[in-house]
Formats: sequence, C-alpha cells, structure tokens
Amino acid sequence: MKRVSVVILLIFGVVWFGCDSKSISQNQITEIHLGDPVDQMDAPAQSVFQDSNNAYWFMSDSGVFKSVGEEIVKFSVKSGLHSNQISSIQEDNAGNLYFESDQGVTKFDGKIFQKLVIKEGFEADWKLDENDMWFQIGYDNKGPYRSHGDTLYRLKFPKSSQEIEFFKLYPNAGYSPYGVYHHFKDSKNNIWFGTASMGAFRFDGSTVGGLYEDHLTHTPEGGDFGIRSIFEDSHGDFWLCNSRYRFQILSQTEDATGEVKINYTKTDGIGIQKSDREIHYPYFFSMVEDNSGDLWMAAYDEGVYRKSGDELIQYSLKEGEETVLTFSFYKDRQGGIWLTTRNFGLYRFEEDRFVKFGK
Repeated sequence: MKRVSVVILLIFGVVWFGCDSKSISQNQITEIHLGDPVDQMDAPAQSVFQDSNNAYWFMSDSGVFKSVGEEIVKFSVKSGLHSNQISSIQEDNAGNLYFESDQGVTKFDGKIFQKLVIKEGFEADWKLDENDMWFQIGYDNKGPYRSHGDTLYRLKFPKSSQEIEFFKLYPNAGYSPYGVYHHFKDSKNNIWFGTASMGAFRFDGSTVGGLYEDHLTHTPEGGDFGIRSIFEDSHGDFWLCNSRYRFQILSQTEDATGEVKINYTKTDGIGIQKSDREIHYPYFFSMVEDNSGDLWMAAYDEGVYRKSGDELIQYSLKEGEETVLTFSFYKDRQGGIWLTTRNFGLYRFEEDRFVKFGK
C-alpha cells in the first residue's frame, strides 16, 4: 500500500468531544484573515480530514488545525467556530468547508466563518439537491439536518411501525429512538441514516423509506448497538453495522399501512472462527474500502477487522497493557487509511500495521 508522507510537528494524546459554546438564533459571521499560526498543536488530535487542495485538518479539543507542509494554522471559537470540539468536517462542490459540532454547523469559505441558522423543517423540506450537505449535530437528536444556502433545516423522519414496539419495551426511554448515529451518501446519491433504535432510513429524493432488522440494532448478547455505520462497497453491496450479511438494495414501496419500506435482498457476509468454534460476526462503528478492495471495520474494543477476499483478519491494538478503542476510519485522497480511536488519538496503516501518528 502506498505510504502517505506528511511533515507536521504535532503532539498527540487522549481526547473526546464535548461542548463549550452556546447555540445561536440568528446568522452570525466572523471575518478572519489567516487564523493563528502555531509551531505545533496545543491539544491531541482526534480525527482528520483532507480537503480538495490536499490540506489536512486535524480536530482536537481546543480547535481545528490546518496543516499544509510544515505550516500549521489554528482555528477555534475565537475564529468563529460554534465550538472547539468539532466532530466532523465536510466540503461542498464549491470548496466551502462545514465544521460540525453538537452546538451547530459553521461554514467556512476560506475567509469567513458563518454559523448556519437552524430552521424547524417540514415535510416539504425533504429535498435532494447535489449542492446540499447533511448533518446530525450530536447523537441524541430527533432527526437529521439538511443545509441549503445558509440555512439548516431540521427534518423529521416518518413514523416507523417499530416505534410502538420500542416504547412497549422502553416506556421511559431517556433518548430519541430516531436519534441519528450516522449518515451516508451512496453511489446513486441517496442519503442514508442509521438511527439509535428505528433501523435505517433512506431518502431517494422522493420518499423516506425504512429498513429494520432486529440484529442490526440488538447484539446477540442483548445490548443495544443501533446502526452506527452504513457503507456501500465497490461491488454495490451494502454493509449495515455488522458483517453477518451484505444487502442488495432495490426500490422503495409503500405498504398497506402507508409506511414506505426499502426493498432488498441479502446474502451471507463474512465472519471469523473463534476458539469455541462458533462464527463471530463483528459489529463495527465505521467501515472503509482501501484501494485494493479490502474492507476495514473499526470494532471498538475488538480492534480492527479486515476483509481481504474471503478472509476476515483481526488486528488487536494495544498501547502498553491498555486496549486501543477503535472508532472510525478515514481514507485520504492518496488512498491512505487513517484510524481514529477513543483513547489514543490517530493511527495510520503503513505497510502491514497501524502506526500511531505523532508521539
């Protein structure tokens, strides 16, 4: 695999996202120039994003650091971000960047940070425009968000028949079963959402359809996993949060009750033989496909799984005696594979192993 070379002076450690700024009710614009040039990061990095100009952006608990060669520039609340704890970065077709936190979304055109205004959405606001962006703004919300222009529309999923069963089991649930854990755009530009307890939804530009199977939300041990990852591989197969099956997605149709369902078929996925001779199908928080066609799955305290052909390989990661809790994968524009973790910062896959990025 091609090795990614990045010359950066950084210090890494443990980080997790929180919140430190208040929500806003009106459009706010902060004009900046070059940010704050720094010699090195003053906080550990949690995740990474590479923009269309090949600049790397490292997210930490004190802001976001942009790295081009040896130059590092820091952006924070002082620059105009909603929060210093940014959970993800996206880029639109015009090259604007969107910094997402559980406090909101900030748009950056290279000169100005603009906090997007949130508007409560209606059914008519479910639209699919190639220039729109999609967000979740935290994990315990009541629906996804769509940006159009400088406005964020907070949308609402159609009511799922599974909701009745959920509240029978959990009448005093302290979270929304429709909370968005993950969103994903497939090869046909449909937008997918993995939820806490209502399965997956797909918006095809016309209707929002649902897909629910119990094993996708509940683990064999009885835990509630939710759908934390949806991925379409280069063969057009979909993988939803565990490796037991691969799904072939068909059309969406309305059933006799008026609920729209996603039609699909499924075939066997891939598991790994354990010492007790049972087949283990890992649940994963994130999946990515490398340039050779191998699939990588971040499975938290189980480390990383790699599907290579018909073989599933497990990588157990440790720092000293402590288990590395793997969280998400990112593939950069050169095909390099990055791994974010809950407790030990960033790793990159180099040749045949994961190497900690930074010290």
